[in-house]
Amino acid sequence: MAMSIDDLDFDDEEEIDNDILEICFPIYHLPVDCDDLFDSGTGFLINNNGIFLSAGHNFSKEIGTYIAYYGDNKYKIKCIYKEHDDSGKDLFIGELIDFNGKLPFHVTLANSDSIENGTDLNFAGFNTQMIVPGETMTTGIKIQDSEYTFYGHVLTAELVFPEKKEWYRIIGDKRLTLPFMKVLSNTTSPLYRGISGGPVFFEKRIYGVFLSDVFVTSNYIRDCLKKVGTK
Repeated sequence: MAMSIDDLDFDDEEEIDNDILEICFPIYHLPVDCDDLFDSGTGFLINNNGIFLSAGHNFSKEIGTYIAYYGDNKYKIKCIYKEHDDSGKDLFIGELIDFNGKLPFHVTLANSDSIENGTDLNFAGFNTQMIVPGETMTTGIKIQDSEYTFYGHVLTAELVFPEKKEWYRIIGDKRLTLPFMKVLSNTTSPLYRGISGGPVFFEKRIYGVFLSDVFVTSNYIRDCLKKVGTK
């Protein structure tokens, strides 16, 4: 199903802040060997056809075992494009099968080359933690699925030079060698688990997909969308 990149745009409204969670949803799977349900990551929609973005590492199991919960509905997931390997690449483009919703606003994938180090960026997503570090106040947004509750979070981090990540440099994180990754400060807490795959944004513009201390840039995502024919 073709999609025009030019159609990814926001209406001229005030900054959406928590409203960004209206396009986000938790992704989880049912392990084969038990009945436990747990949060695996976050995805966010980019059009009304159910096309969404997330992190590749959120999908380490068979794709058929994953469920997305959006708009009071559960959706199975189709993989359109996945990167997650030893090179450091980490991106997922998927589709919610038989999606019957409608986005509350048009989505912009902004120019990630335009943001400078020192800029404060927001990132958002869902996990099973009620409160996470760095969140000045809870959003009050939550999704209830049976006995499981997913809480929506919007947080802020600073865009920094990769050289400031001393620990990353010591372990030779390959993600820092990729030109389409940018680094965020102070986002390593294990309590962020589940938010990975959510949007990195500022003033209504989405600049990438959050991974944990780094994010895949929107310019690279645009190229991948074109590569798979969503243009």
